[in-house]
Amino acid sequence: MTAYEPYIAMAQSIANITFQGIYLINPVEKQVVYASDTLLQRSPGDTVSAETLISLGQRELDAIAAATVQYKAATPERRKGFMLHINTPWQNQNTMASHKLTIIYTDEQGNPLLVMGLVSPSVRERTDGIMFRFADEDALYQYQHETRQWVRQPLPHLTGNELTMLRLTLQGHSLEAIGRLMYKSTESVKYYRRQVFEKLNVRNITEALVVAADYCLL
Repeated sequence: MTAYEPYIAMAQSIANITFQGIYLINPVEKQVVYASDTLLQRSPGDTVSAETLISLGQRELDAIAAATVQYKAATPERRKGFMLHINTPWQNQNTMASHKLTIIYTDEQGNPLLVMGLVSPSVRERTDGIMFRFADEDALYQYQHETRQWVRQPLPHLTGNELTMLRLTLQGHSLEAIGRLMYKSTESVKYYRRQVFEKLNVRNITEALVVAADYCLL
């Protein structure tokens, strides 16, 4: 058994449960270790390689390297809430892809040897989005490619209920269904929406989802 096999099995399970495109990459060797069928099915007949579908070029690999510096500087407990977000075009397609990257295997010095990516169609239209955030901080850090620096941007604080409501909305659930899944009344779900609209300074749920995606909250 290789060191990667338990992580490949984990990624396969996540892909089967969520139906999302999942991949594992070794950023040091720039190698795709695993790509789920749900990712490869974007290509009719599987004629396009996993590397092409993932579409992580040198710009994105540079961002992973720069984010690793921030990751290594954090405490072991804080590292668990680290997430890198990359917005990039699908190769040879007109749609955007959103990558959520998590470091899941490192060497003794904390250098990432395996990164898991969840890739899905993006609600964002811009290609300038390379950001990371820690789950315990109401801020995100946006990557400036020219300087290889991270610029901190404070974020509005959304409660757990408000975030859950947004994520369930993004999955296509109605207000009534969200209430059932959250064990809350429909009026409570409507209250969470109003709170989100106010905090994100938006007028409707569509705008809220776009802004929340921009803030790497989803």
